[in-house]
Amino acid sequence: MILRAALAVLTAGLTAGLTAACATPGTRPATPASVPPGCELPGAHISWAESVRDQRLYRVTRYTGDEDLEGTVVMDQPFTTSVSRIAAPDGWIDELVASLAGTSGIPVRSGTAAMAPGDYSSGSEVSGDPTGTDWLLYESAAIVSAPFTVDCTTPVNGTLTAWTIASLGSVHCGATDEPGTMAHRARSYCPRTPSAHPS
Repeated sequence: MILRAALAVLTAGLTAGLTAACATPGTRPATPASVPPGCELPGAHISWAESVRDQRLYRVTRYTGDEDLEGTVVMDQPFTTSVSRIAAPDGWIDELVASLAGTSGIPVRSGTAAMAPGDYSSGSEVSGDPTGTDWLLYESAAIVSAPFTVDCTTPVNGTLTAWTIASLGSVHCGATDEPGTMAHRARSYCPRTPSAHPS
């Protein structure tokens, strides 16, 4: 089981590396635009376009039964609030987060998504009855992404992608019911089981 989990993590890393290596020759990531001198936050007005929301897994731990108290981490991809399209100066992310929170009325957060201390029951979901011993504990974050314009002499346009709340859920690998979206994504990290009727 430990070997299988290690191979899963290794495979994920190799896949990411191969994807980057196989990018179209001659293409380069877009260089973030610089913020012009005199355009400062706080100070300038920030306007927001319509936001898009999503839910993202960032950690999955697999357990092999009731005796397994530590589990094996099979996916660990931390999510951190960030700004794209511009090279955001120090302090801008916090100002943008506060602005979007005030405009949208939702709790937008900076930093890396994480469960609040003592809040490990928040949003938990157990999906179905087990038909096997393996089960997953997964952590996910609600994500909001919103384009913005900082109204300076030369307007500055970027996109803030932040997390709003982190939650915890669990799902049995042998569940027979239809799990929710996050449970369904998490269950892709279950070990494959042999076919009952191999061809």
